[in-house]
Amino acid sequence: MTYALDVWYTPPVKPVGAKRNSGSVAALRGMQKAHRVATLAITGALRTTPNDILDTHAGLLPIELTLLKITHRAMVRMCTLPNSHPLHRIVKNAA
Repeated sequence: MTYALDVWYTPPVKPVGAKRNSGSVAALRGMQKAHRVATLAITGALRTTPNDILDTHAGLLPIELTLLKITHRAMVRMCTLPNSHPLHRIVKNAA
């Protein structure tokens, strides 16, 4: 589900004065549903169990934090490219 996440995913944020979040809100919502189904299958808990309890018992991070971790790792990887890499100049200009 997270293949090439750093290319297509924008973490949802709420701009100042806005009523709605902007970013990949629909994608996050869909991934939250799939994550809940997976944690219910892992733990065998009742379907009324809260998500935070399911995540804790399954030993998983909440999906929002997992996606942020993956995008952060991708940014760190891009920022540490060697000078000889073809994308180094593009990343440096973007920073």
